[in-house]
Amino acid sequence: MITFEKALTHILQNTPTLPVTKVPIEESIGRILQENVYSKIEMPPFHKSAMDGYAVIAEDTKGAPLRLKCIGLIQAGETFRKKMKHGECVKIMTGAPLPRDADSVVMIENIRRTHRYV
Repeated sequence: MITFEKALTHILQNTPTLPVTKVPIEESIGRILQENVYSKIEMPPFHKSAMDGYAVIAEDTKGAPLRLKCIGLIQAGETFRKKMKHGECVKIMTGAPLPRDADSVVMIENIRRTHRYV
C-alpha cells in the first residue's frame, strides 16, 4: 500500500490535461470550467444563514450551555423586522437573511429546546 500523498502525486503526473474549448453556455452542461468565475456583486446582497439553526449574538454564547429566549422564525425569502436583544435568539432556516442584530448562527444540531415557542 502507498501513502495518500504518493497516490495523489502518481495520479496528477499520469493524468493528461484535457484540451480547452470554448462552447456556448447552453452546451456547457457536463463540462468543467478552465478557470474560476467570480461575480462583481455579492449574491445574495445580504448576510444569510448557511444552515438551519438559531441566529444569535455571538457574545451571548460565551457561557454555553445557556438559555436564550426565541423571539421568532425566519424562513428563506422572509425578513425579520424585530430588534434582537442580548439573551434572545431567532430560529432561522437555510438561506434566510440574518437579523440585523445577529452575528452568528448556532446549528440546529447543537441546540436543545426546552420549550416549544417557535
